[in-house]
Amino acid sequence: MSIGIQTEHEARYKDDEPVPNIKPDETPEEKSAKKLVDKCYHKAKKYREKYDKSWITYYKFFRGDQWPQKRPAYRHSEVFNLIFQTIQAVVPIMTDSRPRPHYTPTNPLDLELSEIVNDLFEADWNAGLWMQSLSEVMYDGKIFGTGASYLYFDPKAEFGLGRIKYESFDPLYLFPCPSAQDTNKKCQYIVTTIPDDIDLIKERYSGHKYVKFIRPDLMDLTEKNSLYSERLSPSRNYNLDMPKDEYKTETDLFTDKVLVTTLYIKPNDVEEKEQQQPDGTVSYITMKKYPKGRKIVKINDMIFEDTPLDNDDLKFPFAIYKNYLDPRSFWGISEVEQLKGPQQIFNKVINFVLDVLTYAGNPIWLVPTMSGVKPGSFHSAPGMQVPFDGERPPQRVEGAQLQPYVIQIIDRLETWFNDIAGTRDVTRGIKPPGVTANAAIENLQDAAQTRIREKMRHMDVYLQEVGQQWVQLALQHYTAPRVFRYTDKQDVDKYFKFWVEEQKDGEGQLIIDDKGDPVRIANIQDYAQLEDGSMAISEQVRQYIIRGSFDVKVNTTSGLPFSKAEKEQRLIQLFDRNVIDRKELLTQMEYPDAEAISERMDRRDMEIAQAQQQQQQ
Repeated sequence: MSIGIQTEHEARYKDDEPVPNIKPDETPEEKSAKKLVDKCYHKAKKYREKYDKSWITYYKFFRGDQWPQKRPAYRHSEVFNLIFQTIQAVVPIMTDSRPRPHYTPTNPLDLELSEIVNDLFEADWNAGLWMQSLSEVMYDGKIFGTGASYLYFDPKAEFGLGRIKYESFDPLYLFPCPSAQDTNKKCQYIVTTIPDDIDLIKERYSGHKYVKFIRPDLMDLTEKNSLYSERLSPSRNYNLDMPKDEYKTETDLFTDKVLVTTLYIKPNDVEEKEQQQPDGTVSYITMKKYPKGRKIVKINDMIFEDTPLDNDDLKFPFAIYKNYLDPRSFWGISEVEQLKGPQQIFNKVINFVLDVLTYAGNPIWLVPTMSGVKPGSFHSAPGMQVPFDGERPPQRVEGAQLQPYVIQIIDRLETWFNDIAGTRDVTRGIKPPGVTANAAIENLQDAAQTRIREKMRHMDVYLQEVGQQWVQLALQHYTAPRVFRYTDKQDVDKYFKFWVEEQKDGEGQLIIDDKGDPVRIANIQDYAQLEDGSMAISEQVRQYIIRGSFDVKVNTTSGLPFSKAEKEQRLIQLFDRNVIDRKELLTQMEYPDAEAISERMDRRDMEIAQAQQQQQQ
């Protein structure tokens, strides 16, 4: 009877001695989980191939690498990057108004709590530098058509206190199920494939039975597709974290990298659970095994994590921004997709002009054989004299001249390009020629923003999703008391301590709402500034029962530069006609410390009125 190599190897060691390099046997649950991850990943990858086949080309065009093949040394290969100009003109306008969600309660009794929630979000937004992550999502959306973000609670942040993290997520690492229209709309599962440092992974899963078997894994993600290997080109500043096409190819870039494949899924698995009846009998009820979802992490073909998701909102922790909508599709339409052709034509025309100017535009010399001048004995120079003793002198012949229509074509191409891109000179702050009236310029500015306003509405939808995910995470995970600082008034800092706890009855049992979730209470403890300038915490704790959810409102269109200027002008006109007071004027203009300024001006007016009254007496 023969025994396996692993069994024979284990037989050499006693029970109390460690067995080196012996991989534990997989459980049936782990084998089933591996099959599920592989099945979902390959289906999602196959479906995405028809969308991602040009992504790397789009990225190269954005960065200025726009000539697909090597050209002869005598030909120009210059790039006048109109795509970069277009994207860089739009993204700053979209993010200049500092877009952010605003929370309003669905239950009127939560009105005061909603103000605290807005303060909490501002604190997280500012502390986490989320504006930079939002800009990265916008750029991904413009280049690839879809930008993505990852919002999660990190229990190890802030020295174990925990904090919500908002990060941009590379669309190349994201594989949704084929039926998905959004991360949480008709989306049964999402697979992510992220290369990570081995040391970080070993630290994250320290103590796991498989942790010592982690090895560099340069897994082939696309088999016959060169999408990722092209992005790794060392001659370009592309993302160097994506593995090569070759399976387990050892390179300097990936000797310390391992691929982490994660499956987020909402399975329909059910199980029977015992339920104790009041009369002492036991009944069995059928329930979902993973009511909030399931998360499986696979590394080196080993299962490192298989846990239920705990998000109370029953959502995946991702959100996507679409540059242009492709109806009923998960993926958006890239800004580069429609501009790639005009950009190539523009480059060819520009380089044709350069070639003509360089090689055919210079004057040449015709040296007759009977001139008595040796060819090559002289070159063109200002004031040059050419002696000859033959019958015919050398003759300079002007080079080929550009046809007038070439420059006209260049101008026309730029106009066509801007028409397709939806940008105008007035969008970039350039005064249109022939228009002098302010009202006419304002109308042109408003019309020029039509395409940008559409993209801003898409960003509003994206931020609403992010905002809904954040408030649920905050009310679920901010259970430890922590101090928040939010500056909403000029030169005044507001501090308060906040934490959420689950409500219990007199017997110490959790109170469950109609949805089966525990009822939670939000606690707020304010800080007050003493006369000596120091801060002291109040002994009073304000408590709010969280009765309902919060609506998220986002309106970034009104923050566009031209819309904002128009709004301010209209408010000033209403103030001059005494339709609104100064407090309403400053509030609508979102001027810092509007309330305090209004009160200070009211007191000054009162003092002036009292002084005038005393003089009259």
